[in-house]
Amino acid sequence: STIDGCTFKNNYAESEGAILVMGSNNVISNSQFINNQAGRYGAAIYSWAGADNIKVDNCQFRGNTANSIGGAILFVGKNCQISNSLFENNKASSLLSFGGAICLENSGDHTSITNCTFKKNSASIRGGAIYWMGEESKKAIIADSTFERNSANYGGAITIVENLGLIANSTFEYNSANYGGAIDNLGNISLIADSTFRYNKANSVSLTEDSQEYAKVFTFKGEEDYINAIKNYGSVNFQNVTYWDGSFVTSDSPINSNKEAGINITI
Repeated sequence: STIDGCTFKNNYAESEGAILVMGSNNVISNSQFINNQAGRYGAAIYSWAGADNIKVDNCQFRGNTANSIGGAILFVGKNCQISNSLFENNKASSLLSFGGAICLENSGDHTSITNCTFKKNSASIRGGAIYWMGEESKKAIIADSTFERNSANYGGAITIVENLGLIANSTFEYNSANYGGAIDNLGNISLIADSTFRYNKANSVSLTEDSQEYAKVFTFKGEEDYINAIKNYGSVNFQNVTYWDGSFVTSDSPINSNKEAGINITI
């Protein structure tokens, strides 16, 4: 079935959101989801297990709030495609919440998020914009997308729990978290390519002082392992990533370090 050119605004459900998807091969396009609320999951769209191959295209998700998982969307089914869409000011709001804009529980190899914008989404625990799960998703992709000013405790923009094939041609700016300003990687990211990470921030855990002949240098160290943006517990590979490390650097092999080089202070 197809939903096209519709507006869902100020709806409330005690459990799941404005649309409950129970079957496969559905298309939701050219629609707006504004200020919807759900007591548990996916304030705009929730799909059951087995509801696979859902396509969302050219939609806007603004100001949606779910108490637990997936502020705007929770897809339990596999191989969903989300494209050309805006996610702004969505929130997973409880003290134990994940995926401020989107949660994908069983993503699958044919899952994709392309040409989307994520701004000012938040979750209390992991994945300010996206909480990505799925063991069978080694070919899945996030591409041509922008992540700006999203926040969470872990992974200001994205948390990867198991596998993700590719992040490409995407920009991460001003995202923040206690651990992993942009990305919190618990699993395996096969490749991050042709992407830019600028001004993302994780909390500092230490401050060291180095006395020199005519100055003192104070160095902050934060809860990130790569490019002042990623907290990595698993594996990740890079190709042509540009990032802030005291100056803008482009590299295929960024140094594994928690030194927040962009915020050294010399006095």
